[in-house]
Amino acid sequence: MAASSAKLRKDPFTPGTGNTPEHVVGRDDVFDLLEAALQSIAPSEVRKEDGLLEHDSKPPIVLTGPRGVGKTLLLTWMEDRAKEMEIPVMRLEHVKDL
Repeated sequence: MAASSAKLRKDPFTPGTGNTPEHVVGRDDVFDLLEAALQSIAPSEVRKEDGLLEHDSKPPIVLTGPRGVGKTLLLTWMEDRAKEMEIPVMRLEHVKDL
């Protein structure tokens, strides 16, 4: 009976919607890099005299890879972590020309 029920389970490596699993294995180095990037973001105020930001903005972080390798999982984790750190988050989707 156990063998037949195992066949009905969805393959865990099938690309999906980027839901964060309970445990993520083998990504500690990536999470450390993303955490360091978030830590480097300093809150920047707009200067009254000229309307410019006090600090330069950071370059964007780009995650690339084939479908199903966990890009959305990493983005979701980073968004959640940024919100915990009270860093404003903006999500852009379906941008045609970068």
